Amino acid sequence: MKKIALHWQILIALALAFAVGLWANFETEGMENKPYWFGELKYFAEFVGKLFLNALKMMVVPLVTTSIIVGIINVGGERNFGRLGAKTLGFYAATGLLAVCTGLLLVNLIQPGEVSPELKATMRNQVEVENPFDAVETEKIKKLGVEELTKFKDKGIHPITGNQATTGEKKWIGSVINKKKVGKAQENAAKGFRGILEIFQRMVPANLFDAAVKGQLLGLIFFSLLFGFFVSKLPEKPRSTQLRFWESLNAALLAMTKFIIMFAPIGVLGLVIPTLMTTGTELFEVMGKFALTVLLGLGIHLFVVLPLFLKLIAKENPLNQYRAMAPALLTAFSTASSSATLPLTMDCVRKRAGVSNKVTSFTLPLGATVNMDGTALFECVVVVFLAQLFGVEMGFVTQFSVVVMALLTSIGVAGIPSASLVAIIVILNAAGFEPDQITIGVGIVYVVDRILDMCRTAVNVFGDSCAAVVIGKTEGESGYYENLDDTEDDSST
Repeated sequence: MKKIALHWQILIALALAFAVGLWANFETEGMENKPYWFGELKYFAEFVGKLFLNALKMMVVPLVTTSIIVGIINVGGERNFGRLGAKTLGFYAATGLLAVCTGLLLVNLIQPGEVSPELKATMRNQVEVENPFDAVETEKIKKLGVEELTKFKDKGIHPITGNQATTGEKKWIGSVINKKKVGKAQENAAKGFRGILEIFQRMVPANLFDAAVKGQLLGLIFFSLLFGFFVSKLPEKPRSTQLRFWESLNAALLAMTKFIIMFAPIGVLGLVIPTLMTTGTELFEVMGKFALTVLLGLGIHLFVVLPLFLKLIAKENPLNQYRAMAPALLTAFSTASSSATLPLTMDCVRKRAGVSNKVTSFTLPLGATVNMDGTALFECVVVVFLAQLFGVEMGFVTQFSVVVMALLTSIGVAGIPSASLVAIIVILNAAGFEPDQITIGVGIVYVVDRILDMCRTAVNVFGDSCAAVVIGKTEGESGYYENLDDTEDDSST
């Protein structure tokens, strides 16, 4: 009996997660006290989702390191290395610029920030919630950390007395959590363009093991590139010894990754259900116009811009690329993390698309760090949207500077959920927004950020995979997608 391909398994899991999450949200909507099963379902789903996500993240650092080293050793000479690097960065720069320009065009045409005063007030109320606690309780609550407050909110418990929390109390705790997250992002963004310069500083980590522990991929990529390059310059015997060692280690890691990927459908359930249980559809009713602008921009980039690169440069059918990348795209959507999805992305590009290990090992880890088309588009839309919302005048020069800053800041955005908020604050500061406007504006955006983050992560991952195909074809590779049907059959085994 023919087994269901992995991407279909993930898609079924995603549909089931949406059904369960929205059902739980609708069943408990407006309830002062959530039923026992609600908390237990959310806790179990979060446990499963985090377990899967941690397993993927566990593979990122060793897989990126070994893949790049193997790829660079195989590339060999300095000339090839430079050519491949120039092509990769050129592709990422071109697609990033097109993404930002698409976002800028749409946000000026649709003008999602031009809404009625009543809707503006509703948006502000999503951030500014009335405080039901007394002064002593308020001070104690504000001293608690985000994780601790989140546990109290999810369980519906008063953080001081331990009693059942009212709806108003839970809403205010939620607003405190959001403000704490926004405040942390503001602290990180306060460095302004010094923070951008620190990106290049992180390329050369003082302690490689510390960078590995913290998941700082940029430093690991730089080290791996240098190490692989100089190994390729060794005499034949030590070079071949090194190559066999790193290839065998890489093969073992890929086998481990394949095993973890088998549990992707279960992981998707655990990651998506809690999000929808909490958010439901209310957020898009409030922020619908803004959300639709972002989704339209991401859709144009995903279904028009990137396919044109595949068709015109690589001479390949974009539909084959969608088929090849389906498991990675669905996982990227579920995890909202391009870094966590990287092992699966590399697996899909190698086995399903048929791109060589040499090109895959170089382009994809680099892309997961510097190629954030969806993120750059999102940042651009957010800034102009908030300018429209608060009546901040933005001429051509200012908007052009937003384009440049969106491209630059997206490079340094970590491949983790909601990391783009820091970059957005940097741009808002540079664009002349008042501190109160930034606090309220980012808080408003944060309300719908999770769902949109899932979408733009999928765009980021697809952009990386297109880069691998396009660059591989320019390097003279052929035979892409020939074994796609076979790998679809094998993916579920």
